[in-house]
Amino acid sequence: MTAAGSRLGWHRRWFAMRRVAEYLRHAPALLLLGVVRPTGRWPRSGGAAGWPEHFSRHLLRDVGLPQVAVTRDYLRAGLAGALLPHVTVQRAYHAAKAERLERVHHRLDKAAETCFVFAVLSVLAYLGLKGAGLLGWAPKHWAADLSPIFTFLGVAFPTLGANLSGIRYFGDFERFGAISRVAAEKLRAIEERIGLMLSGAPAALTYGAAADLIHALDEAVVEEIAGWQAVFGAKHLALPA
Repeated sequence: MTAAGSRLGWHRRWFAMRRVAEYLRHAPALLLLGVVRPTGRWPRSGGAAGWPEHFSRHLLRDVGLPQVAVTRDYLRAGLAGALLPHVTVQRAYHAAKAERLERVHHRLDKAAETCFVFAVLSVLAYLGLKGAGLLGWAPKHWAADLSPIFTFLGVAFPTLGANLSGIRYFGDFERFGAISRVAAEKLRAIEERIGLMLSGAPAALTYGAAADLIHALDEAVVEEIAGWQAVFGAKHLALPA
């Protein structure tokens, strides 16, 4: 599976499709008010690797502007009914994701360390048993009889610990958790701004103010995508472990 995945570019293809999905996830909030990201501010990738941005940009452009009169009631309905629920859900998702990834990172660390400790203890136990036999404190055949078990444990524990460390390294859960935590804080600030705008004076609810909020959301989303793209794109999965 590792050889087939490397040859057919499964990881690269999944990575590109994930970028498209993330770009389109918050598209309804943008399209509702006819707000788009300027062409020059989209992330740029060289060659064919940039097709997700090209595809997403033109797909959003094909939808066109909403055929409605943008009144304050329309802005309020859009912010309260579409933008605020989306930001709330995404903020909660990123906060929970950051906590979960940090917990996984910590547990993998502890599990790998425990495996190496058990490996050392198994070797020490065998040497102690062997020494006890030589000193006459225990029958010598005990060390010989238990030698296969201690040999297995001496190999199994370091192997398991090394594989768990490899999973932790390639997964990079801690850095991905930090990226999600930053995204959650940005979305929390946007959520608070939306709440203040909806609860404030009606005259403050203008198209420009609403568009600024949506641009801030778009910026937070694209920065989060660029963050995990920079980390994940540098990972070359060449080994089954």
